Amino acid sequence: MEFTISLTGDFKDVQSAAQFYFYKSSHVKAIKPHQGPKDGDTTVHVWGENFVDFGEDTLCSFGTKSVKAKIHSPNYITCKSPQSDVVQRAMPFSISLNGQQQSKDKISYWYYNNPQVTLVDPDLGPETGGNEVVLRGDNFAPFKPELGEIDISNSTFCAFLALNVRVKAVVTNSTRALCIAPPSYYWRETVVEITLNAQDYTDDGTKYYYYKPPFLFDVQPAQGPVDGGTKVVVVGSNFNNTGNITCKFGKNEVKGTLLSSSEIQCYSPPVKNPGFVDLAISLYPGLYSSPVQYLYYQNPIVTSIYPTSGPFTGYT
Repeated sequence: MEFTISLTGDFKDVQSAAQFYFYKSSHVKAIKPHQGPKDGDTTVHVWGENFVDFGEDTLCSFGTKSVKAKIHSPNYITCKSPQSDVVQRAMPFSISLNGQQQSKDKISYWYYNNPQVTLVDPDLGPETGGNEVVLRGDNFAPFKPELGEIDISNSTFCAFLALNVRVKAVVTNSTRALCIAPPSYYWRETVVEITLNAQDYTDDGTKYYYYKPPFLFDVQPAQGPVDGGTKVVVVGSNFNNTGNITCKFGKNEVKGTLLSSSEIQCYSPPVKNPGFVDLAISLYPGLYSSPVQYLYYQNPIVTSIYPTSGPFTGYT
C-alpha cells in the first residue's frame, strides 16, 4: 500500500509516495534455550509464525532490552541475548517486526550468574572411562523448579573439550555436579567445563587426566588360608609406582608393593568365611582394575598320623 501526505487535503497534487506494508501479527510458540548467562551473547532459537524481515526494525526483546533478529523463514528466527543485570527472574520475551508493536505470547527468558568450575575430583581416571567425576565450583543451581522456576536439568552437561564430547551432568547443589567420564584412548588430558543451557560453557581450564588401567592376568598363589598373611604376587600389565598401590580382596583393602611393571606383591588380609573373592589392583585411590579370583580356605588341622615311625631310609 502507498503511504502519502498532503498539506492541502487534496491528494491529487501529491507527486511522491512511500510503501506501507500491513502484516499479520507474529506469534512466538517456543524458544530454546530458555536461559543463559547474564553476560549475554547466547544464540536464542525462536519458532512461531508470520515472521517477516523488515531489516533493522525486526527485533527480539528480552525484558526492556532489544537486539536485532535474523529471519531464517516465516516460522524461525534467531537472535543473540543482550547483557543483563537482572538474574534469576523471568524476563518477558517478544519479537517486533517494526520496532514498535511486540508479539504478545507469554514466553519467558531467564538469566543466571556465570557458573565456575574450581575443582575436578578425581582429576584422573582410566582410559576406558565409566567412573564418576565430581565438579566443584559455584552457581551450578541458579533456579528452583519447586518454586515455579524453570527446570534446566535436561540442558546441564559436562564437556570434555579435547574429546569434543559432552555428557549429562547431575547437579546436587550450587557447588557440586556429577558426571560420568567418557572413554579416551587417544587424549591423555582434557579440560572439563560445565554448561547450564547446552550452549554456553564455563572457561576455567580445569584439567582431567587419563591413564591406562592395570590389567590382571594371574595371581600366584591363587589360594590361601582364611587367617590371611599369604604373600601373593599379582601378574599383569600397566603397573607403575604411583605411591598409592592397593590390593582389594573382596571388600578388604591392603597395601601393595610394585615389584616390576608386570608384578605387584601384597599380603592377603584375614576373612571370616572360606570361598572365592575378587582380587583387584588400584594404582590410584578408588580406581580398580578388573578382578581375578582368589580362593580362601579353612586352615587344615592335623589330629593324628599313622604310622608314627619309620626307618632312616625313608619311603614309609
